Amino acid sequence: MDKVIRVREKTYRNLAVLAGTMQAEHGFFVSVDDAVSFLLAKNSGKLRDFKKNLRKNKA
Repeated sequence: MDKVIRVREKTYRNLAVLAGTMQAEHGFFVSVDDAVSFLLAKNSGKLRDFKKNLRKNKA
């Protein structure tokens, strides 16, 4: 990510859980930054492109 954001501890824990869930689903390491990017892509309607790029970058 290019920007630094401040989040509360509870929010960070939720992001870590999301990253862990994504990691279990995809079978490779997923960072909290990846989880934030996932939520941004989901909100902007670019989820399909995000998943394609995530697989390509982690392979």
